[in-house]
Amino acid sequence: AETVTVRVTTNGHDLTAQSLSFAFRATASVYSLTPAFGPMRGGGLVTVAGSNFVNSSQLRCRFGDDIVDARFESTERIACHAPARAQPAVVALEVSAPAPAARVAAVALAEDASMWTTDGRLFTFAVDAHVTGVEPSAGPLSTAARAASSVLVSGSNFVNESSALCRFGELGTVPATFVSSTALRCPTPVAPTARAPPATVGVDVALNGRDFTPEAAQWTVLPHARVRALLPARGPVVGNTTVLVRGD
Repeated sequence: AETVTVRVTTNGHDLTAQSLSFAFRATASVYSLTPAFGPMRGGGLVTVAGSNFVNSSQLRCRFGDDIVDARFESTERIACHAPARAQPAVVALEVSAPAPAARVAAVALAEDASMWTTDGRLFTFAVDAHVTGVEPSAGPLSTAARAASSVLVSGSNFVNESSALCRFGELGTVPATFVSSTALRCPTPVAPTARAPPATVGVDVALNGRDFTPEAAQWTVLPHARVRALLPARGPVVGNTTVLVRGD
C-alpha cells in the first residue's frame, strides 16, 4: 500500500496549507468458497479464501443482493454466515474492500466508502434437506476389529455430494453415500475407547459437510452379539432341524 498527500488549488497554482492522506492498496480478490452451497434457511458459515482482505468494521459479504457482516481471519481468509432465501438460487458472493480510515474521513462525498470484489464466485442456495428416519433404528458400533455396519437414512431433498456427512450425535460424523434424493447410506461410527457409548443418539445429515438438518432420527446403540455354540452342530441335508444357538 502507498499513502499520498492530497491538497487542493482553486487557481491552478496556490495549494491549500492543509492536507489529507489518500491510501492506495492492492485490490481484494475472492478465490474460493467453502462450502459453495448451503440450505435456503441460511445461517451456515461460509469461508471465503482470497487475497488482500482488510481488517475493518466495514468488512461485508454480499450474496447476490443480500449483504451480511463478515469476520476477518487473515488477509487471505474471511468468514460470513449465509442469509436466508425464499427460493433456490445461484448468486455471486462478493466481498467488500473497505477503504482505510484516512480515506473514509477525507472522501466525505462518497455515499459508500466500500468497494466490492468482482470475481463472480458462485454460491448455491439449495432446497433444505430433511431427515425422517433411519433403518435399522438400532445396531452395534464399529470397532477396529470388526467391519462397520451401515444404516439407511431416509428423508427428502438429498443431493449427490462428496462432502455429505452423517452425524451420530456425540459419537461424531461419518461420510454419507448418496443412494437417492430420499436416502443416504452411512457406516456406523467407531465405538469410543475411553468411555461407554450413549444408549441413543440422533442421526442428522449435512450435505455440504457443515449445515446439519434441523431434525434428527433416533438410533439406539446395541452391544455386539457373539455366537458361542450350536446345538446340534450338524443335521441332515433335507433340513427342518431345530438348532439351538448359544451366545451373548
